[in-house]
Amino acid sequence: MSPRHDAGLDLPGDRRSAPADWCEQWTFDAVFTDPRDGSVLLGVAVGVGRHPALGRGWYHAVVVGPGRDTVSVVDTDLAVSNGAGGLELRSPGLWADHNPTAAFGHWTVAAEAFGVALEDPWEAWGRAFGAPQPVGLDLEWDPAPGADLAGLDPIDADLGGTWRVGCEVHGVVLVADERHEVIGFGTRGRSWGTALPVAKGHHWMWWRDDNGSWFTHAARSDPDRDPRDAPSPAVSVTAWAPVLGGGGTPLAQAVVRCDDGSRSGVGWLHQR
Repeated sequence: MSPRHDAGLDLPGDRRSAPADWCEQWTFDAVFTDPRDGSVLLGVAVGVGRHPALGRGWYHAVVVGPGRDTVSVVDTDLAVSNGAGGLELRSPGLWADHNPTAAFGHWTVAAEAFGVALEDPWEAWGRAFGAPQPVGLDLEWDPAPGADLAGLDPIDADLGGTWRVGCEVHGVVLVADERHEVIGFGTRGRSWGTALPVAKGHHWMWWRDDNGSWFTHAARSDPDRDPRDAPSPAVSVTAWAPVLGGGGTPLAQAVVRCDDGSRSGVGWLHQR
């Protein structure tokens, strides 16, 4: 069954009756490349989640790229709406909004915030001590034809599940005094239930090849693997983008180059 059969699987709904341990998260990530040679210029990942029964949630946005500091915006305990409508967040130093025009269609992602520039990206899991930098996002996600990357299991808007779709992404990224007008590709999705989107000891990655075809890989990781090591089919890490997710849970993310032996491309890795 296509997820398009139920708008409740995508749009923020009235979840005030949800159990206290039930949560949901919307994710947006993208890779922006240099049109001259296809090299990666920037990677952006945004996550917004909420525990509707508690009226609390979390937010992260991270901007990375080769040869540049990781710029991270994180708030792990926000007051959020538990009803229907958009996903607007406000706290000292942070404004962010995420709005759909239709279920499983176009979304806008905007933010004005103060983040920190980290020379060592793994400081995001520690003191996150770095130089304060303003961050602005004004990005648009449009589903790419034929790029459904993950289905729904179970297919229920209230119990639990996850889905993601490949998207074309464009807009503006502001970091400090830099302004980048960007065009690229990425994914958008929603996960919901009593667990975070990526379980401990698991990873999920997507990538798109030079012909515009989309590929994914999800698996349980070796329990002895350091989460700072990228699993196969990732063959190299362009930039690490670790953050603290819901409840302050460490989440290892990265822009990666992948190769499964028959095709290669660039995408995002998410793992715990």
